[in-house]
Amino acid sequence: MEPVSRLLRSVGRWFDSHGASFCFSLFIALVCVFLLAPIAVVIIAAFNPARYVTFPPQGFTFGWFVEIAKNSDILDAAWLSLRIAVITAVIATVSGTLASLVLTRSRMPGVDILKLLLLSPLLVPGVVFGIALLIFFNQYGMIGSVSAILTAHICLTLPYVVRTVTAGLESIDRSIEDSARSLGASPATVLLTVTLPSIRSSMFAGAIFAFLVSFDEAIVTLFLAGVQGVTLPVFIFQYVQYNSDPLVAAVACIMVLVTSAAVVTVIRKVRVI
Repeated sequence: MEPVSRLLRSVGRWFDSHGASFCFSLFIALVCVFLLAPIAVVIIAAFNPARYVTFPPQGFTFGWFVEIAKNSDILDAAWLSLRIAVITAVIATVSGTLASLVLTRSRMPGVDILKLLLLSPLLVPGVVFGIALLIFFNQYGMIGSVSAILTAHICLTLPYVVRTVTAGLESIDRSIEDSARSLGASPATVLLTVTLPSIRSSMFAGAIFAFLVSFDEAIVTLFLAGVQGVTLPVFIFQYVQYNSDPLVAAVACIMVLVTSAAVVTVIRKVRVI
């Protein structure tokens, strides 16, 4: 019994010193499995040769990806999503950077109210926001137009850019800007040569976040999409209502790859900058 007692005491001492970190690591691992397992199932199902979604798959094929290249509806929806996401990222980054400069560098009254308004799309449920935009754009006959979807996506992505760029502005040393002004640089020169270069990594990250949120947005877009405004997420939603083949899994697999590539680009770019 003595060896068993020593073993139990050793295990007890190890758990006392490493138990908390072990439990925390186990919890993080379980959370990661919970989040990533459904994505892994969808990716695996995209290579299933059967005419319906099954798991585990009954074989391996790239046929569904070939079908995507032949489906004009998917290609049109993907191209529309890409255009809207790029334009949204550009406009949201410029507008969000200007708004962040006002929030962090201006002493005008009402800055806190302006900050709350800019972040309000994050606080309002997507369904409520979508209904509000539906009522608004319906008055002007803009339902289904790209302009309505683009406006909605800019409103949704602007808070992400504002939060990211504001964090970058608050982290830079203000004495560098003060030194530039004391040497005779104009406010515009300080902005272009000191402030913006110092936060370029935050601006880049905000642009990527805006692109991803716009590219994957489905809830609000469903309220505004008509015949001419079917983006890729909306197409997926409509497709799964009447079909059960792995084509939609292949589309989702491509979207996961695009999103993952964008996230990796942000991580590597921010480290380099």
